[in-house]
Amino acid sequence: MFEYKKREAIRKQEEAHKASVNELQVIMAKWAEDMRIEQFFRDAEKDIERCDAALQEQLRERLRAAKEFLRAKLRFSDYSNGERLRSD
Repeated sequence: MFEYKKREAIRKQEEAHKASVNELQVIMAKWAEDMRIEQFFRDAEKDIERCDAALQEQLRERLRAAKEFLRAKLRFSDYSNGERLRSD
């Protein structure tokens, strides 16, 4: 009986470890995606500064619309870190 309980405890511990590793991997993937999106917007903002002054406001407005679109999309997903996208 003791051997069974010991094996069961080990099995549960291994399952918990595997679940924790899987959860961490999901968090890391979401974080990496969030960082990639933020970098995209930072790069786009820098690129806008190099554009013709007449186009800059139009491009900034499009960038703001893209951020809002992503925020709305994130509100309806299971990933609620959309607040990381800066508002201008």
